[in-house]
Amino acid sequence: MRTALKSRNKLAFIEGKLTRLKDENDEGFLEAQAWDMVNSMLCSWLLNVIDLKLQMNVAYSDTAKIMWDDLKKRYAMVNTPKIH
Repeated sequence: MRTALKSRNKLAFIEGKLTRLKDENDEGFLEAQAWDMVNSMLCSWLLNVIDLKLQMNVAYSDTAKIMWDDLKKRYAMVNTPKIH
């Protein structure tokens, strides 16, 4: 998934490097609106690639980062002997 997001220049969303701007002026409003659009797209991508049984666990996340972190916390277990 990380490779797919990196290839589409969207990895910064799930890493938290690209945050939503406050929509105080016209320029900020347009950027915030664009951020919301891409965030919604990423949330739908994530929901479409995970198992149906797992979707309800993350379906109500506000951002792709929160969704990603929740999935990562639940399912990214380190197997030290296997790595060694």
